[in-house]
Amino acid sequence: MKLIYVLALSLIIILTAKQSFADSKTKTKMHGLFVSYIELLPYIYQREEKNKVVEEKLKQLEAVLKRTKHDKMLKSANFTPVLNILDDSIKDIQSSYRLKDESFSRYRLKSVLKTCAACHTQLPPHSFKKVEHEYADIIKQNVKENYDLAMLRYFLRDYKGAIHYLDKELTELNIKRPDVFVVRNRLNEVLKIYLMNLKDTTKAKSFIEIQNKNFAEQANIRSLLKDWSDDLSNWQKAKQPAAITEASLTKLIKIHLIPLENEISYGNVSTKAVTLYSMQGLLANF
Repeated sequence: MKLIYVLALSLIIILTAKQSFADSKTKTKMHGLFVSYIELLPYIYQREEKNKVVEEKLKQLEAVLKRTKHDKMLKSANFTPVLNILDDSIKDIQSSYRLKDESFSRYRLKSVLKTCAACHTQLPPHSFKKVEHEYADIIKQNVKENYDLAMLRYFLRDYKGAIHYLDKELTELNIKRPDVFVVRNRLNEVLKIYLMNLKDTTKAKSFIEIQNKNFAEQANIRSLLKDWSDDLSNWQKAKQPAAITEASLTKLIKIHLIPLENEISYGNVSTKAVTLYSMQGLLANF
């Protein structure tokens, strides 16, 4: 019943995010965490044998998170799981960097904003403009990679901006010999935005069709895209409730999610991603 537990946690976050981030002290601490993360991004790509700057930035990030975890608002049961995941991520980054495993360090660092987004994507969609303006200089100075820019846009709830940078990265990946794992991951990110955040099945369908042409020579990628296309067609045909109530949500879970309990995904990319993200989108309306 793992999916139901995940949905339950997501629902708790959704119901509390808007009021919880109104606290000014909480905002100040989250500001420190955000700035520490942004300042670390450019250094994590460097491959010097010993980079003291990275070690110092990681210690700074760890210290800021430690202070944040003592925030009264964030110590609640609603946010403790998210902060614990962030804590584990930072410890993994520190450990892997000391072992000179820069690849895993970068992977874990990139996952940090995804964890934060679990709460932040539930905030009002218009508020990112103010945040973007406030941090414009530090973002321009430290964030260069398309994927980092995409995740930052996603974190700030600029979903179309996130898709723009993910599309740019997919185009670049298609030019050179593509890393299948990376391509699947980026495709998955775009699909998630269209279905979970924008709730636009028409554009999701168009995106799948375009990428199927772009990666026509990659059989395993085309196979994944076909699975998504079939799943999207089935989802579009399925009758959806006019309003999301507890009863209708329970029914949808039984119909769409319970059968996927034993679904096998490769590298966290599911062949049934359309159903999973569409359900998450409906849950946000509950």
